[in-house]
Amino acid sequence: MNARTARARRQALRRRAGLMAGWLAAAGLAGCADPVALLHQHEGGAIAQSRPAPPGLDAPYPNLASVPPPPPKVDIASQDSLRAMLEAAHRRALAVPAPPGGVAPSQSIPKPAPVAARPTSPPLLIGFVPGSAIVAPADQRALRALAQARGSARLMVAGFGEDGPQADAAASAKALTLAIERAQAIAAYLTAAGVPSDRISLNAAAMGRGGVAELVYD
Repeated sequence: MNARTARARRQALRRRAGLMAGWLAAAGLAGCADPVALLHQHEGGAIAQSRPAPPGLDAPYPNLASVPPPPPKVDIASQDSLRAMLEAAHRRALAVPAPPGGVAPSQSIPKPAPVAARPTSPPLLIGFVPGSAIVAPADQRALRALAQARGSARLMVAGFGEDGPQADAAASAKALTLAIERAQAIAAYLTAAGVPSDRISLNAAAMGRGGVAELVYD
């Protein structure tokens, strides 16, 4: 290494030391200023630009008065009764009857006598806040009106869990849980409006949206 190269290296080191001393002095004068930020500002370029504000920072604060109220609480006995009915209905839905046995060509299977369908009212579709069991305020009023108009009829309630056809087992289980919670939320509004819990039949399905309630006349 010749003397000229050594001299140039020493000069470069002195300039770098002077820059570092200047940065440290600026950091001390700035109080809580970040030395790294000062270094980036000195270097310039894209690294010295400030980060953009987060989205929605200038948006108005949400109106909490528009949030729907939580569903009314149901006593423990009614919850146990509704849960037992829902589990029984779910087991019945999962039960698949065995296929009929083979018969000789000369024999025929007698057709069962048609069962007269019980008359029902038009189904009342219930909307929910997406991904939750919170009933929309307009449908809360509709449920109260349905309870007042039922007379002696029973009520069939169903909840659906927004499951898609390509969902895996974990997503389907989560959707079924949401469907059960929605059916229980509908039943809670009906019992709060005066419908006895033993006059409400619950059903749940992972696929579908929202919920439904309808009168079933004996």
